[in-house]
Amino acid sequence: MNTGAEELRREYEELEKSGFPLDRAMDYGSKLGESREIELHFELVLEDYKRPRHKRWHPEDFFRLHRDDGVLYLSRMLASEDEERAVGAAYLMAELLPRARYRNQEELTGELIGALVSLSGSDEPEHRRKCIIALGWVGTEREIPLLKEHLKSDPDTLCRAWSASSFLQMSGRVPEDIMKKETRGALIDCIEHENDVFVRGVAVETVQYIWNVKLGLRGSAVEDRNQKAVNRAARRALEYLASENGGSGAAD
Repeated sequence: MNTGAEELRREYEELEKSGFPLDRAMDYGSKLGESREIELHFELVLEDYKRPRHKRWHPEDFFRLHRDDGVLYLSRMLASEDEERAVGAAYLMAELLPRARYRNQEELTGELIGALVSLSGSDEPEHRRKCIIALGWVGTEREIPLLKEHLKSDPDTLCRAWSASSFLQMSGRVPEDIMKKETRGALIDCIEHENDVFVRGVAVETVQYIWNVKLGLRGSAVEDRNQKAVNRAARRALEYLASENGGSGAAD
């Protein structure tokens, strides 16, 4: 490790011991992002991903400061034999690409989507979750069938929930008529047959958003796993999707 990296690592260890106070963490994150120590920065992002949510300091928020050098580094990491590194790189790259313009943006996005599709078949649920979420940020209509398959049959509850949520994320990029046509059947099947109340709630939220219809379900009720509220909204969602307005031209 070179001198600059060693100094940044020492500062990081002191920051970690102090519990990442916000002002110091932000100063350090900016310093890290403005440095040339991209590899160290990425390693700290991977470390932070493993922390409980309330203990994270989000070094990924400063990775954008590396600009093109940062995304090119991440693109090389997509092919890493270490799946954790490959997934972490893909997840972070999916956060960065939609937020700014980079050289070879389309090529990088296509490479990223290909990696996410491949890595979404991981045996590790956490890795699949990250890939599914990231596909919501950068995926196209071509990835909808993959997300539908995860929604229907992924053994992990959160993978199923994030698949429905990814439809919601994609709806800002994929034309509305295509989103309705391609997701309607999968969402109906989920709302009718899914046993987990959180997954069903996310599916109903997705219907509310894509179809721009009020079904009376609040996000807090979904987070709280409020079965009564979710079931009531689920009935409304099924009725709406079966109606002429909700179902017209939207058969799977």
